[in-house]
Amino acid sequence: RMISRPGNTDQTCSWKISGLDENTTYYWSVQAVDPSFAASAFAPEQTFSNNTTATVDVTIYDMFETPITLGALIVYYRGEDNILAFQDTSILFIETNHKSINLRKGIITFLFMTNRELFPGRKLTYLGNVLTLNEASWIDLNEEDPAYVTIHVRNELHQVGTNLIRGVLRISGSSGSVLKSSDETPDNYWVYLIDENNDIVNSDLTADDGSFVFDSVAQGRYTLIADVDMVPMAAGNDSIIVSGNNEEYNIEVVSDGNSITVTLNGATRVNDIPDNDRITTYPNPVKDNLYLKLNDTNSSRIIITIISADGALIKEISTDGNELLTIPLSDLRKGIYILKVKGEDMVYQTKFIKQ
Repeated sequence: RMISRPGNTDQTCSWKISGLDENTTYYWSVQAVDPSFAASAFAPEQTFSNNTTATVDVTIYDMFETPITLGALIVYYRGEDNILAFQDTSILFIETNHKSINLRKGIITFLFMTNRELFPGRKLTYLGNVLTLNEASWIDLNEEDPAYVTIHVRNELHQVGTNLIRGVLRISGSSGSVLKSSDETPDNYWVYLIDENNDIVNSDLTADDGSFVFDSVAQGRYTLIADVDMVPMAAGNDSIIVSGNNEEYNIEVVSDGNSITVTLNGATRVNDIPDNDRITTYPNPVKDNLYLKLNDTNSSRIIITIISADGALIKEISTDGNELLTIPLSDLRKGIYILKVKGEDMVYQTKFIKQ
C-alpha cells in the first residue's frame, strides 16, 4: 500500500479529504501525538470506499408482456427540493430488452422511448408505467445497489369512431401564446387522450403552433395529459364529453405548469371524417398492394396507420407528401381493416377488405 494522504488535525477532531479517486477503497488509521511529540501506537486499521456509481438492472416490456427490444432509455436526476436536476445521456437498447447499467449515484427515474417503426402504438413511458414525469417513480441509488427496474411501456388502444378533436396547447401567463422554450423557439409536445379506463386511445405531437388532432374518436368521456418541457403537467382536470357521431370538437388546452384546463369552443356537425375528397385509395378489396393517391395537400409529413376491426394497431408508416404511395399488404391476414391518414392540413379515414 502507498500513503495517499498524510495529515494533521492540530487541535480539532476532524479532517476533510478531497480529490480522492472514484470507486476506490482506502485504508486509514489515527495516531495521537502530545506536545512533546511523544506518539501513541496507531489505532487498528479501518477502510472506506469512495464508490460513486451503482448498478441498475433494467428490463423493458409492453403492457402485454411483449419484450421491447429497440429503443432509448433516458435517465433523469432529481436535485434538492424535488426539483429536476438534469437529464443524463440516453442508453440504447438494440435487440435486447434487458441491460445492467452503471450509473452515478443519486435519486433517479427513467423514460423509455420505443422505436415506433418496430413497435407501433407503444408510447414513451416513465418509470412507474406513467406518461408524465411528475407521476414517475424514483429510485434512490444511494440506498439501493443493485436496483432492479421493470418498465411496462404504455400501449395506445386505437378507437374506431367517427368524431374529430382539434386543439391548441397554450401556456398561461404569456398572453396566451403557444408553448415555447426559454429561447423563444417553438417546441413540440406529446398530448394524449385518455378514456375512463385510463387507457391511451389517441395521441399526437403538437405542431410548431401548438396545434394537435385526435381522429377516429368514439363516444365517451375523456381527459388530457401532456408532457411539457420535461416538467410535465398533471393529469387533465377537465373532461371532454363526446356524445355524438360525425362531429368535430375544437378545444383550447391551457397549462399553468401543474395542471391543464380544457375549454370547449364548440362542436360542429360534419358529414364524414373531413378530407375524403382529397385522398383516393384503390383497389378495394386488396390482395398485395394498396395505393393511396393524395390530391391537393400541403402536408410535408403524412402518418398512415392501419387498424384491425378490434382496434389493434397493425402498421404505422411515416412518409412525405408524395402524390402516390404504395402500401404493401401481402403479409396482412384476410379481414376488414381501417386506414387512417393524417397530415398537417388533413385527416382521412376509410375501410378496406384484405383478401
